[in-house]
Amino acid sequence: MKRESESLPSIDLSWDGASIMWKDQAGGMHADVRSADESESLDIAELPSLPNENVLLSRVYIPMEWLLVRYVSLPLKQPSMVDVAILFQELADSSDLDANDWWLTWHLNVCESGVAGMGFCLPESLRTSMLASEPWLNTKEVLVDGYERLHVYVEEGQACLVLDQDDEGVFFGVYDGQVWRGMRRLNGDVEALWQQLLHSCCAMGFDAQNDAVYGQIYDVLLDKIRAENLIWQGECLNTQRTRHEANLSICQGDGKAALNLRHGRWSSRREWGYLHIWKRSAALTALVLLAWIVGSVIGLHRMDKQIEVYKQRIEAAFHQGLPNEPVMLDALAQLRQAAAGRGVADTTFLSSLQAVSEVYKAQAWQLKTLELHDGKMHMTGEVKDIKSLNKIQASLQKSLQKEVSIADTNIRGEKVSFRMLW
Repeated sequence: MKRESESLPSIDLSWDGASIMWKDQAGGMHADVRSADESESLDIAELPSLPNENVLLSRVYIPMEWLLVRYVSLPLKQPSMVDVAILFQELADSSDLDANDWWLTWHLNVCESGVAGMGFCLPESLRTSMLASEPWLNTKEVLVDGYERLHVYVEEGQACLVLDQDDEGVFFGVYDGQVWRGMRRLNGDVEALWQQLLHSCCAMGFDAQNDAVYGQIYDVLLDKIRAENLIWQGECLNTQRTRHEANLSICQGDGKAALNLRHGRWSSRREWGYLHIWKRSAALTALVLLAWIVGSVIGLHRMDKQIEVYKQRIEAAFHQGLPNEPVMLDALAQLRQAAAGRGVADTTFLSSLQAVSEVYKAQAWQLKTLELHDGKMHMTGEVKDIKSLNKIQASLQKSLQKEVSIADTNIRGEKVSFRMLW
């Protein structure tokens, strides 16, 4: 289903209830106006008929007036700490909202008081209708037309009033340099509604003496601005444009909407497509992880081999010291038991065995025999050179606190066989 929908021609659609207009992939504009009777019986939960059911809705712009729009300010450190429950609780203080009747979307930024911005409540009835219609179900972005049109003009750190006019009315909003403080749509004769617009902007926090005015407007509204001595830094429109045309002409920049109503459990499945940019990084991470696992396995295997070698050496030394013990079960316990039954001689052997073990840890050699005869210890072995042999002798004398003598030596190639007594 996903591949089939992606192969369909995509369009951007603007809908205001009375009419729709869409932009095809080539940039061509097409309008479909409803009759007067249809406009009077407007039901926002009733989706309009599309020009062709075999199309993919890339973006759909819906009117800001259909949504409950509120300024939100919360004493939190990051927008990521905000969720639906927190926002509904905040909005409940100023509006009688039932969470089951609205789909909540927001765009908040960090500001001096915490986080703030705009919250939008979409009627759940409209969202349910979209979920029940196949073309609308696959829509990638559902956008608030006024928010998109105003948001493209703001710059971080610059407080301003933004106006965006069309033939049917004007969008306006106040940005304090960090967050949006409010936005609204006025339909009808903007010249007659100018004072209402100006009072609303001042209520949102607009400073007429210091804040600039951005956006796009007609000459008549520009005359009103100049009469108020406002700081105009926008653009004057030379040609007429409908609301739909203004919506579909929004420059999206990187191709993503500033405020997509499709989020959370309503996210478009194709929104995950951006993950392909991480494909190479994920592959490199997987290779590094695999190399680490292989290295760890090899290291553990080597440690197991070393442990096995040490066990064999301990067992050989055990049997040399206790030739009458056929099996080594608990070496320490067996040695203690043998020492208790054999008196002073075995005590000598055990102390010698402990000293040999300590010296062996500091400098390993090949131990062949370690025996006790007539009260004297006899040790034979093999080292790499005479210097190492002398070092072993000195270490044993220090550990045993008695003289250790080298009875004989035999040099064979690069090895030196020896026999020591003490």
